[in-house]
Amino acid sequence: MPSLLKINILPFELIVGSDGRPLDGGFIYIGEPFKDPEQYPIQVYWDDDKTIPALQPIRTLNGFVTRNGTSARIYIEQSYSIKILSANRVKQFYAAEVVYDAFATQGDILDLKNVYLPSFGLTAFNGKVTSGSVLDVRGNGLYNFSTLVNDRPNNAVGQAFVNFTDNDNATIFYGADDKSVYFNTKINGVWNGWVSLSETTGQVAAFAMQTAPNGWLPADGAAVSRATYANLFARIGTTYGAGDGSTTFNVPDARGEFVRGWDGGKGIDANRAFGSWQDQDVQPHNHPAWYSGLLMGEYGPYNNYVGSAYGGNSTANVLPPVPKNTGTETRPRNIALLYCIKY
Repeated sequence: MPSLLKINILPFELIVGSDGRPLDGGFIYIGEPFKDPEQYPIQVYWDDDKTIPALQPIRTLNGFVTRNGTSARIYIEQSYSIKILSANRVKQFYAAEVVYDAFATQGDILDLKNVYLPSFGLTAFNGKVTSGSVLDVRGNGLYNFSTLVNDRPNNAVGQAFVNFTDNDNATIFYGADDKSVYFNTKINGVWNGWVSLSETTGQVAAFAMQTAPNGWLPADGAAVSRATYANLFARIGTTYGAGDGSTTFNVPDARGEFVRGWDGGKGIDANRAFGSWQDQDVQPHNHPAWYSGLLMGEYGPYNNYVGSAYGGNSTANVLPPVPKNTGTETRPRNIALLYCIKY
């Protein structure tokens, strides 16, 4: 007989409440999918052979599922909903459906431990997957994937949050140990492939504040760690400086600079190395010579006209002089913002 889907809450793995402490005196209800499990319970068991029924609610003791005062496991043979309440019956966790299928019976998603989610104030089950495929997971929740699991994005080890709306439609968000993030969507039974949410690594953007937001570094030319910012180093390397030559590298220095699109062979800014700095310059040009008053040519005066030095080629009426407007650099109107680079 195939092994049943198990919620294996081992004695060394706790159910943690919304206060971050082991859930003592808690209540666990397991019922029909998409229904209140407290009102629509299903039969669960204390043993793999379905010989010892477990009466509900199942209780917790010092954070462990308990049977007669001893830590125990729960065995289930169908898809189910689950609700966990604290001792004073405050809801700690609820899942409308955890799907039972053949993959789950292979012993791959059986070691379910519990992880406190501070952002939601909930407890969520976290499955340890050691074989098969990421895309074979069926139950909603958090999962850890080892190097033995197939179809991991970029072969990365990490955790995934799985959310099924029904058997044929789902989304997986995968957070790899190297800090890259991916998602995959299943639509009408077909997975569409992994899409990286970390492709913006190396992007430079302007921010209307004086400090870099989370996930970004100021584009100030600083030398930063090759290990700490490995994803960024993999993207830009030593293009903007090799740092100390071994453990650090430099980010671009965009302070006080305008950014220009790389020519890339177009010929407008020819022979320009990518990422290189360029000094200010002024293209050769001409200015008309305007003079208010009497213009003296070699052969006599010319009043209120502009002409050649020899007085023979006057071209226009003389206008007032061009106002002087000079400074230490040539620039357009602008606003000062903080350039940062995504790591």
